[in-house]
Amino acid sequence: METSKLQNFSIKYSSIGPNPYDENNDMIMLDKWRNCLPKDNGIYVFSCTEKKFPYPKGESGIYYIGKAKLLRNRLMHKLRSDIRAIKKETIEIENNKIYPYPYLNIYTRYESKVSFIKLQDEREASLLESQFILAFYLQYLTLPFGNRTGPKVGNNINLDQIEYYLSVLKEIEEKNEYLKPLKEEEIEPRYLTKSRFKLALECPTKLFYTGKKEYPDTKIDDSFLQALAEGGFQVGELAKCYFPGGHDIKALDYKKSLSETGKLLQQENVIIYEAAITYQNLFIRADILVKTGNLVKLIEVKAKSYSEDDGDFLNKAGTKISTKWKPYVYDVAFQKFVISQAYPDWIVKSYLMLADKTAKSSVDGLNQKFVLEEYKGRTSVRIDGDVSEEALGDKILIQVPTDDVVDRIWDSKDDYLSSDKSFAEWIQFFADKYENDEKIITPIAAKKCQSCEFNVNTEHEVDGFKSGFKECWANELGWSDEDFNEPNIFEIWNFRRKQQLMDEGKYFLKDVDKDDIGIKLSGGFGLSTTERQWQQIEKIKNSDVSVYFDKVGFQTEMRTWKWPLHMIDFETSAVAIPFNKGRRPYEGIAFQFSHHIINQDGSIEHKGEYINRIKGKFPNYDFIRALKKELETDEGTIFRYAPHENTFLNIIYDQLKASDEPDKNELCDWIKTITKSRNDSVEKWEGERNMIDMLELVKKYYYNPMMKGSNSIKAVLPAVLKSSEFLQKKYCEPIYGAKDGIKSLNFPNWQWIKLNGNGEPESPYKLLPLLFDDIDPEELEEFTTDSKLADGGAAMTAYAKMQFTDVTDIERENIIIGLLKYCELDTFAMVMIMEEWLELIK
Repeated sequence: METSKLQNFSIKYSSIGPNPYDENNDMIMLDKWRNCLPKDNGIYVFSCTEKKFPYPKGESGIYYIGKAKLLRNRLMHKLRSDIRAIKKETIEIENNKIYPYPYLNIYTRYESKVSFIKLQDEREASLLESQFILAFYLQYLTLPFGNRTGPKVGNNINLDQIEYYLSVLKEIEEKNEYLKPLKEEEIEPRYLTKSRFKLALECPTKLFYTGKKEYPDTKIDDSFLQALAEGGFQVGELAKCYFPGGHDIKALDYKKSLSETGKLLQQENVIIYEAAITYQNLFIRADILVKTGNLVKLIEVKAKSYSEDDGDFLNKAGTKISTKWKPYVYDVAFQKFVISQAYPDWIVKSYLMLADKTAKSSVDGLNQKFVLEEYKGRTSVRIDGDVSEEALGDKILIQVPTDDVVDRIWDSKDDYLSSDKSFAEWIQFFADKYENDEKIITPIAAKKCQSCEFNVNTEHEVDGFKSGFKECWANELGWSDEDFNEPNIFEIWNFRRKQQLMDEGKYFLKDVDKDDIGIKLSGGFGLSTTERQWQQIEKIKNSDVSVYFDKVGFQTEMRTWKWPLHMIDFETSAVAIPFNKGRRPYEGIAFQFSHHIINQDGSIEHKGEYINRIKGKFPNYDFIRALKKELETDEGTIFRYAPHENTFLNIIYDQLKASDEPDKNELCDWIKTITKSRNDSVEKWEGERNMIDMLELVKKYYYNPMMKGSNSIKAVLPAVLKSSEFLQKKYCEPIYGAKDGIKSLNFPNWQWIKLNGNGEPESPYKLLPLLFDDIDPEELEEFTTDSKLADGGAAMTAYAKMQFTDVTDIERENIIIGLLKYCELDTFAMVMIMEEWLELIK
């Protein structure tokens, strides 16, 4: 293989090393070398010769500038996963770690001389890299273990040896296609996009994890966020209708989308949707770009509501950008920066287009004009019907100028980013690190770490995936797997001083003491917030797995109840684009409820339910009539779980007040009997039969260590079932929905207690049947709805798809069946928890 002539320069450096097993030190050394290289965006190979190197052959490697970095990234990502798969049966690597930067392991404590060879082009670099990395791994993976912390690295590769490995490459490349040099068209540019920029603002380290299959992103699986995202697709399509005559850039490929956009921008006046623009290693897709000569309007569309109270996106004092608006305005600031750099002669005006809280749809069926479709995992929107200005009616989206707040960000007058770099420098810093696939090490912190989307569960790790969260914490604290299994401060319920504990070096519950919590007595029955927090910590300290239950407090509470006990649960939604005339963006929709009763003799019945089956119908008034019919037959106490039901009944109350419904006064009066008015309500009330919140009963009177720091019904119910012999014995048989058992409207002969592999009761939510249990798998592939319902977000998503996607009659009916079963379980979960409490006070 021929390479270019040796460059006429070399550098010398002295160092204590980098450690061959420390990526961070490798990066430090590379930064030193970077400053010594010519600034010509070339591609270089280094060859290092040690004066007193412990191994005689020295080391060689490749350093990349410009596009050649992409070659390294693609190869290394594939090699790290594929080598494991091929070699997993024949080799062992300590801690199952393949060190990701083998050619950076310049292990020396003495003066070194490093020579550089400049390659002619990227193709030459690609071929050389394939051979070099292949050679390294072939040798690396077959070396015996030494007495150090990892495999011996003495027989490293010299540039002169690469010819030898050409024959090795030829022998195995047919079976291992990934070892072939990459073609230029296969290289995916590593641009800093607006979504990656926003991720870096949350935590710069996340840039290293995002988009990599080995680091699963748990937010992608969040069905609630999925539902919001799907509403965003519809809002985006409606916004385009407000700027008719535009050109839609549908190409997903960077190169093609940039080419299409570039041609359109040559026009004097043009409107472009999803305009692709790049500057150096930055890339954006502008939602809407309106070009009139050199005056350009950048319009970023967000499915977020806005009112006059939000003003110019600053806090009430006008001193800082409002926390809730920061991600959105920084998004616009990034896009405007890229456009301004790419086209410095343009005058760029920026806007956020948002859902107007005060606007009402003046037409029926507006939402139904934007039909969600899904193909190969990608969601899109199809226009169905007339979307002319007249057909769309009054605008429900508002265009809000952002230039002032963007200037504030550009001038570094906001504290979202530290002041040691300007806004432009931060962008370039993030972009360079992402392009080089270099991890930005940032200190761990409670606020960002607790909600890290790269914190995967044990099941993911068993499947071979990695946890970015664990890598960060292990890097800073030196934690082992055993440390991660130890209960930590993130599990403390409703605790606001986690960062203070971290600053004091306290990470485990066993290290927390009473002074850290600052216990305040409740002053009556039940636990105060701090008493409950200490209850959780004390049980960990004492290895106490027993259940805490305040019998006296609970019985005192019970004396105010009336039989039968009613358990209710609502399923609700709020869509950005209204279904009906007269409705506002994100106005509450209650589409389903379930109702169980517990009689004084202990008998249980699924008494009733409601679900809106009609596409496009505003269901709230029929919903409240059905609920009233269910609950007005007696004076029994009504229970909900969390404030949600009270909040929505207040919403329906306001909707009724403004409506022309003939029975609105009767319905409003009844709502007031079972609810409490909102804190911000002008009209104040608390009904004689005001619903009791079971969540508050849990917080005050019950704690099960298996709940850890969660009081969600989906955490409480499994914990109750695992500790209750009474419930296990009762529901281990299929008595639910049986002829002589508990009446159910949706579950025939159902068994709620089923043991998992550990001999423990499985969560009933995991036992919910598939939505399409009786449908041929080949037919199932044609449907758009997920086959499982396991949380409220999934229920909201399923209902939304039933309302505004094209689904078959079979699918619609199966969605309804699945929703009914899901909601019934929510109220029966309340029943089982209450049963256990009633058993405990006997």
